[in-house]
Amino acid sequence: MLAAILKKRYELSLVISDDDVIDTFLFSRESKKEIINDLGMKDGVMFSVTLASFRAKGVLSETNKLNKKYIPDMSRGTNRFDFIVVFDIKDNNVEKSNKTDSNTGSQRT
Repeated sequence: MLAAILKKRYELSLVISDDDVIDTFLFSRESKKEIINDLGMKDGVMFSVTLASFRAKGVLSETNKLNKKYIPDMSRGTNRFDFIVVFDIKDNNVEKSNKTDSNTGSQRT
């Protein structure tokens, strides 16, 4: 969903130069509906839940402004944007131990 929001923001930035105005339009009712339709969602419930999650994680402020570190520096005419997410997978089936992690030196539980 973040990629769809960033795509819409980029489209708006082609015609609007003021970041505050872009943010206002980006989270307007019309833009939200476009993003929801582009993602093939039936309604806006999941969209709203995800926005709340973005706020809790600092991706989005309480006033619906994207954290600048998530906004790519793209020039006009850019035809490609790669969005890569890296995360650790916790395996709940692995027996818990009190061994020290060799990478960080921290205690594993």
